[in-house]
Formats: sequence, structure tokens, C-alpha cells
Amino acid sequence: MKKLTLCMMTLAFTAALTSSALASSIAGKVWYADCKLLDDAALMYGGTASLSLSENLWISGMYLMGTYDDVLGLSGLAWDSADGEALLGYSFPFVDVGVGGRYSLWTLGFLGAEEEYQIFGPMAYIGAGSSFGDSPLGWYVGGSYMFKDFGDADDSEDTDDGFEHYNIEGGLFLSLEPVSLTVGYRLKEYVNLDDLEFKGITATLGFGF
Repeated sequence: MKKLTLCMMTLAFTAALTSSALASSIAGKVWYADCKLLDDAALMYGGTASLSLSENLWISGMYLMGTYDDVLGLSGLAWDSADGEALLGYSFPFVDVGVGGRYSLWTLGFLGAEEEYQIFGPMAYIGAGSSFGDSPLGWYVGGSYMFKDFGDADDSEDTDDGFEHYNIEGGLFLSLEPVSLTVGYRLKEYVNLDDLEFKGITATLGFGF
């Protein structure tokens, strides 16, 4: 069974695909992230990378950024979003688990004025995937949860609730070493805020070495 490393996240959580013969990989990633609360969608783009530390231990990272430039249909109101994460993972025979951290930077701009908000904290990850028999095609699914927010995004609100959130992603992959391709669907949702969720189709194109 091919070894599958998924860097989620909200986000992603992420999806960097490697095989047991390929110790490291880099990939370009896009995510068409639609947000109900903003009444807008953005093409998030960036990359992922993974590195095997041993047969079962690995590290991975992801960074995505994009702009919501038609927020609530208001002219001059835009929201720049950037998401990053790092993960230390371990692969068991049928499942991957990991711990790491996530960081988000939101920049809200209106008529030349800007306000920045940061979200960051620890996260836990679990994922799985496998090829369809001896086929280069396969499936993957994974999820991560940032369970504590140490950022300042809620400082201006009359609430003690943080911006804890989870990412779920699943889809199909094609592995033609050293090239890999994934196409899937990703959901990122904030647990303390109604309607603050981002969801849509995501894809990666990777290279292992």
C-alpha cells in the first residue's frame, strides 16, 4: 500500500502525496474556498512540502493565500487571507496521526484602511488513504482540529470565544512516480462562529524526490 502523507488544513487542512520510495515531496495547491458569511469566494493558492524522517515518521507543511475582493457585495471592501501549518506525523499501517500548529492572518481592507487579525494555536491530525489495488489511482481523507486559539482575532469582540476550527478534506489521487495529482473537496469551519465556514474543490500537483 502506498504511503500517503496528507497535510490538511484549512484551510486544509493540505494534501502532499508521497510513496514509500520517495522520501520527500513538494506540491502546488489550489482551493476554491467559498464563504457563506462573506457572501464571496476566493481562489486560495500556495504549496505543500513533506519530508520523511524515518520509515514511519514525517514532517509536512502548507501555506495558502488568497483575496476575497467582493465581500458582502460592498465596493472597496476586501479580505486577504493567509493560512500556514506545520505537522509532525506518524504512519501506522492503516492510519496517519500527527500534531502541529496552525497560523492564519486576516487583513481586512476598506477604502485604503487596513486591520489585521491573527489566529494561531496547536492542532491534531488524523488521516488515511490507499490505492485501488495495484492501480495508480486511490483515495484519501483527513482532518485536523485547532483546539486552542492564542491569537488576537477576537479581541475586538464582546466574547471570550476563540477561533478554534477544524479542516476536513477528502478526494482521489493519481500517483505516477515521481508526479502525483489530487482532486478533492475541503471544508474549514469555525466552531464558535455561525456561518464562518469555507468550502470548495481543491487540487494539488506534486513532485517526489
